[in-house]
Parts: sequence; structure tokens; C-alpha cells
Amino acid sequence: MVLAIGAVLLFFVLSWGISFYNSQQIDSEAEQIVQVLRKAQFSSMSSDSDSAFGVYFDAGQYVFFRGDSYASRDYEEVFLTNVSFSGDVSETVFSKLQGIPSNIGNVAVSLGGKTRTININSAGRINNN
Repeated sequence: MVLAIGAVLLFFVLSWGISFYNSQQIDSEAEQIVQVLRKAQFSSMSSDSDSAFGVYFDAGQYVFFRGDSYASRDYEEVFLTNVSFSGDVSETVFSKLQGIPSNIGNVAVSLGGKTRTININSAGRINNN
């Protein structure tokens, strides 16, 4: 009887621990993605290398790049990740000087049944919800 109670308690503690870990992971990853999006925006606004900058989302990675599109990029930094992406935006490029995004909408970041939504609006504001 004591072993059964111990097993049940262990199950609940492990379940809670895994859920807590996934929550921390997804929060951390979403915040890092927001920072990379802001880096692209600020790089474009400062006319670094007289270029536009953007971020591209793909399975298992997101990419900070320089160029008018991911396809025509001439520089990139790849960030590997365990999260999955969905939503309206798979790529956005920020305009030189103004930092206005080429694509607006939501990027849903998911891991272990948890999801965080990053919103990019028409004014260039980037929010992590």
C-alpha cells in the first residue's frame, strides 16, 4: 500500500516537473525569438551594411539574415531550436530606416503542449503573449 501511494506521488511530481520545465523552456525560447526579431528590426533601422534584415522560421530553426528576402540573403545566423512554429508569419523583413515589417501577424511557438504567440504588427511592434 505504501509503495502504491509512493508511486502515485512520484507520478504526479514527475508530471508537474516536466510541465514546469516545458513552460520555462517555451518562455525562454519565445523571449530569445523576440530578441532576434528586434535585432533584425534595429539593424535595418540603423542601415547596418545599407541593408534590410529579417528572420525566417523553419522546422527546428530560425534564421536571422541580411537581405531583401531569405532567398536572396547574403549573411545569416542560424538558431537551432526544439520548438515548432506555426501561424501567419514564416518570414519577415524589416524595411531600412523605418523598421516596418514586410509580413505581419502571429508566430506560434510550441513545445510539449505549451504555446506562446509572438505578434508582429504593422507599426513594427513585436509582442510576446
